[in-house]
Parts: sequence; structure tokens; C-alpha cells
Amino acid sequence: MQQSLVNSGHALPEQLFGGRYQATTFFSETSLACYFQVEDTSLLESEVSESGSHYLLCLLKPSLSHHPYFAELVFRVLQRLQTSTVLQPVLDMGQNSHGIWYVSTAPQGVSLSTRIAQAGRQGMLTTTSSNIMAQMVQALEQQLPANTSHGYLEPGAIHCPVSADHCLLLDLPLVMALKLLHQQVKRGNAESVTFHSAYLSPDVALGKAPVMEDDVFSLAAISYQLFNGHVPFLNNSTIEAGLKRIVPPPIQKLSEKRWQVIKRGLSYLPQQRQPSVQVLLKQFSQSSSGLLTKKYLPYLGGFIACLLVANIYLSGQFSRVTGWSRSPIQKENTPTASLTQKEIARTTPIGKGSETATSDQLSGQVAKLRQPIGAELPVVIEHQLAEKQQHEATPQLARKQVAETGQEAETETAQRLEAERRLAEQQRMEAA
Repeated sequence: MQQSLVNSGHALPEQLFGGRYQATTFFSETSLACYFQVEDTSLLESEVSESGSHYLLCLLKPSLSHHPYFAELVFRVLQRLQTSTVLQPVLDMGQNSHGIWYVSTAPQGVSLSTRIAQAGRQGMLTTTSSNIMAQMVQALEQQLPANTSHGYLEPGAIHCPVSADHCLLLDLPLVMALKLLHQQVKRGNAESVTFHSAYLSPDVALGKAPVMEDDVFSLAAISYQLFNGHVPFLNNSTIEAGLKRIVPPPIQKLSEKRWQVIKRGLSYLPQQRQPSVQVLLKQFSQSSSGLLTKKYLPYLGGFIACLLVANIYLSGQFSRVTGWSRSPIQKENTPTASLTQKEIARTTPIGKGSETATSDQLSGQVAKLRQPIGAELPVVIEHQLAEKQQHEATPQLARKQVAETGQEAETETAQRLEAERRLAEQQRMEAA
């Protein structure tokens, strides 16, 4: 009888493993095994709280548990790891109706497959994904012997501790046992095992011994899912994708250079990939200068055009308010509003017999000045024009005033003479 797990869709085995380990939570799944968080029922609650340890149970898939040679090989490896000080120590192991299993300690955390599922369909941020890529490469370097391949890298077998910037490879005991199996296959003593996976290279999935280029394929496939939120070949396994020659769509959030690095790692032929995961990560990091993809180039051009228009508009407004010219060429060729009285007079031809320029001539010159300026006549020129017109009107007004004064004097003299004549005539009449 099995108990269903609501969130993951996987079943929790109710049977105690080794008579003491009870599965409590589904952790992750790979093409090699399923992982469950378990509790040790033989410990008291106080002992559990004091130790603070978390236990993971690895339950092998039937294809490995039922293999005639693999069971012997995996138990040999697990016994060696019981005293390991480098890898996670194996606490217990066994075989029951569910298959071969073993229990190891693990820090508190989640699997990489869980983190990918939590990120959603849009994938993780570019920075986060790049950091996880570097952590996976670091884990392969530190937890494997030098110049050796893993071959079976999958998100479900990568443990991400809560308070750490590194990750752990959970399936190392199985990887070691599979390498021993490949030696037996090469000698003709055993048959190889095939796997249905979205991350293993086609050659490894078909049962061939892994090489360094196979880790490159798995790293590229996991990285694709980190950035894009889904595996590169969707519902197809890598074997099916290789037969159909499926080309994964580009990752839109990456630059063209970075996408070409991932695309090369996903090549079906090993010789077309990078030689190692270190080379892939180095090429990916060196391509970080291309942060803009073709998708955003039109928006960048529009943004620059808006900046240029805004700069020209603001410069024009500033020049109009302050009268300041942006360039020396514009300052030399464009008439300004600070023309002096002599400059206005010099621009107007004056006849030999004329003492001053007439008002009509000045008005015509002002009309000529309006055309190159292209705007309303400045206030300074209007003021100078008014002073010139006032200066012209002064002599004419004086002559008019003199004439009027002379006429008044003549009238007064005539009236006085007429009065004297009448007075003299009246006196003569009285004397007669």
C-alpha cells in the first residue's frame, strides 16, 4: 500500500527501510533513482533535535535494481563510502520489494529541479542561472577525481543547501558503480543499461561509457532549462531528439554569443561540443559583453533618437531665452539683437544731399533684417528705431513753431497800426 504525495505526484513508500527509516517527503527524481527525505524512527525526539541532521534515502530505478551485475557492484561501492570523509557518508543500505536503497546524511536544502520548478515558465534570472552554472562546474571539479567525467548530471541529483553557495552531487555512488559496470560490459561480461532522460547525452542514454564531452551536453541542457524554464527538447528524450534532429529554439534573454555557446554544448556529436565543462563556462563568461540581444536593438535606437531630439529642443529653448548661440559658426552667420546705431545707419545707403536716413529707408532695412533672423524683430532694434524717428521729427517741429510765431507777430502789428490810424483820425475830426 502506498501513500500519494499531493504536490509531486510521487508515492511515498509506507514500508520502513532497514526497520527504522520512514519516508516523509519526496525530494527529487532522476533517470537513475528517486530521492526521499526520511526520519530515523529509532531516535527519540530530543536526539533528533540535537543532531540537526537530515537524511536522504536513494531508491534505485528498476532498470538498475534488477540488473544482474549492478547490484553486486553498487553494494561494493556503498560499503566503501560508509567511512568516507570526502563525500556524504552512507549510513545504511539494503534491498527490499521496492529495490536497492541506501541512506546518507545531507544538509538542509532543496534539489535543483525544485528550484527550477519554483522559478516558473520564464526561467531564472540571468545572474542566478550563471551562478548555478559555475557552482555545478565547481562541484564536478571538487567531488570527482581529476580528468574524469560524471556522465549522468541531472537537476534531480544536484542538492542546493540553504546556507551555502555550492551544490552537492547526490548520485556519486551510482556513478561509481556504473563505471565499474562499463568495465564489465567492455569485457563482455555484462549488458549495458539504457536511460530515458532529457539531460543525458544520446551516447550515455544508449548505454555507452561517458566521456568529458557528455558532461558538456548535460551542463548545456540544464543551463538551457535554467534560463528558459523548460528543457531544450520539450517532451522528447535526448535519444528521440537525436533521431529527429530537433534543434532547440534560441534563449531570448541571452545574447547571440552566449546562445551559440549553449547551442554548441547541445550538439548531438561529441566532437562538435566543447572539450570540457570548464571550457564551456569560460566561453560563456567571456561572452558577457554582449548583453543586448537583437530583440532590444530597435528599442535602443529609438531611445537614442529621443535623447537627440530632447537635446536639440532644450538647446533651442535655452538659446531663445538667453540669446546664447550653441556654435561659433551659428554665432557668426546669424544676425543678433545687439546691433548698434552705427551698424543700422551703415546698412542703409544715404544720398549725398541728405543729412539723415528717412523713416521709409529705415523701415525697409528693418524688413530686410526680419528675413535672416526668421522671428519677430528684437525689442532693442524697435527701441533704436523709435529714437531715430523722434530725432528726424525734431527739426520739422522747430520750423513749424517759428512760422506760427511769425504769423502771430505780423497780425499783432497790423492790429496796432490800425488802432493808431483810427485814433489819429478821430483827433483831427475833433479839432475841426
